[in-house]
Amino acid sequence: MRKIILIHLFVTVAYIFAYTESHRELCKKVDQVAHEAETIYKKFKDPENALLLMKHSVFSRVLYQKPKCMENKSYIKYINLYAKYLSETTNYVRPTSFFDNFIKRYPKNAPMYLYLGNIYRKMFTRSDYRKFEYKDKALTLYSTYIELSKKQGFEADKEIRDYIANEGLEKAKNTWGNYLNPDGIIIDNRFIAFYLNMQNPKKVVATEVTDAISVNYSWKEFHNIDAQHFGAYWIGSLVFDKDRKMQIALSLSWAKVRVIIDGLLVYEGRGSAEIPFLFKRGKHKVEVEYINNWHTVNFTMHILPFHKQYDRNALKKELSRFGDGYDVWYVGMHESGNVRNRTMLSVQKSKRSVVLFLQSYRPVVWNIQNKYDTKIDAIVVGKSKPGSEVLGVTHDIPIYYADFWLANTNELYPNHCNCTSGTFHCEGSGIESVNNTLVSLTGKKANGFSGKYKAKLLKVPEVILDDTKYTEIKKKLKEIEEKRKACLKNNNPNFDKVFQ
Repeated sequence: MRKIILIHLFVTVAYIFAYTESHRELCKKVDQVAHEAETIYKKFKDPENALLLMKHSVFSRVLYQKPKCMENKSYIKYINLYAKYLSETTNYVRPTSFFDNFIKRYPKNAPMYLYLGNIYRKMFTRSDYRKFEYKDKALTLYSTYIELSKKQGFEADKEIRDYIANEGLEKAKNTWGNYLNPDGIIIDNRFIAFYLNMQNPKKVVATEVTDAISVNYSWKEFHNIDAQHFGAYWIGSLVFDKDRKMQIALSLSWAKVRVIIDGLLVYEGRGSAEIPFLFKRGKHKVEVEYINNWHTVNFTMHILPFHKQYDRNALKKELSRFGDGYDVWYVGMHESGNVRNRTMLSVQKSKRSVVLFLQSYRPVVWNIQNKYDTKIDAIVVGKSKPGSEVLGVTHDIPIYYADFWLANTNELYPNHCNCTSGTFHCEGSGIESVNNTLVSLTGKKANGFSGKYKAKLLKVPEVILDDTKYTEIKKKLKEIEEKRKACLKNNNPNFDKVFQ
């Protein structure tokens, strides 16, 4: 028995000795790798390969836990270097939970806050300035870095302090105004527009003063500028009597745009976006640079107050406040037919109050003209590309912006149906698809309808939807269904049945 105990003791001591040696060997290798990576970084200015060396070596074994054979000071230094290389690589990277845990263990390690702030800042830029949570994260990390730097007796980078002062926005190196508006002429609460042919951008084709940053045309319909070469620059100043958080709504397709406010780059990208921006009390210079890349131009930038967006349940609850004594009028369009993306809605006379439902694919400025003083209980605007708004109504009429599509149609029923090799296709969905949504929100079908693909002016409603009209629509839908069934009979045969 004594012999067995001695054997176990010997094995245990040997294991501990081997484990210790293994740990010591690990620390030596980690030290070596870290020093080699640092040499690559300093000698060749190459954070990419310095990072690769650390990630794909024995170093990866110590990322989540400091080995006992390594001093705290060395461990923190090496992890800081790892974060630094990561923040300077050109690849798209995002921090892992490892860094969150590291900060919890070493909350006073100032460099880590700086490097992680750099990573989130890069992520915000590479998201085309859309992922505002990345910018907010960078600002939070930088703020902690500056706070720790003061406590630890060193001065934080001036560039980082400027970044925080500018609320996470970069300074634009230059703007088109340097070339197009060298005298710096600016008008308060309006914009000077410069319209260009980008094949010769130094020659201004046309200028105007406008209150709208918006252009909508095809081919050469606007100042004879070929749409695929169209470019524009707007400059103006907005004056605010108090601090106001606004929303910059950008709608564009095959194009790119850059928005600069007070010299700071607020947005640069190729897609539609909604950008929150705090305008502090006073005057702010706004510049917009736009380059089109398609045979149509459809661009809108609106600076709007923040409005609440309603989901289906919240909207249904709001509309229930108006009881049952109103009619539902629906207006559907793909886009405005106006170069400024504005559409006038001429509201017709009604004995009953109405709720207007407005839906478009592209943003539309719905300008309400109510010469008959028809009682409008409420207006509902379906979700579209950013920038739709309603003008021309008094403040006592509530406007509800839905966070969903109402089901967009500009026809009473599907049209232009055709059958090709057993495939049946119609354009549009018709009013019944809209009614599914309207009934779920109000318990009512549409009593009035207006719709066109694009329009400058619409009478609302263009069509009264009474029982007679719905009977006519039902008959038309039945005819379409019969054509669909007939089309399916002409479907392509299977290979095996071609000669049967």
